[in-house]
Amino acid sequence: MSPSDSKLAGIVLIKNKLVDTISIDPNAPMITSTWIKSYHIPEGKKGRVFATTMGVSTDLVAEGTRRKLVNAACWRLGIKVPEK
Repeated sequence: MSPSDSKLAGIVLIKNKLVDTISIDPNAPMITSTWIKSYHIPEGKKGRVFATTMGVSTDLVAEGTRRKLVNAACWRLGIKVPEK
């Protein structure tokens, strides 16, 4: 998908009722792609969680996505993020 692509169209089902055809802008953010959370459980242990919806082979073609995963792994392990 690219900014010049036309909008998608489809019929939407809301609460078991069909709604008229709507247009969907494929370039508008629809969901969050990444989440992080630090936590502290009652026994005193601390942890970090990283989650993402990215990770299929076509996502990994982009250098930015690969970098995000490397940065996340370093953050999760508490180590310095490499410059390259």
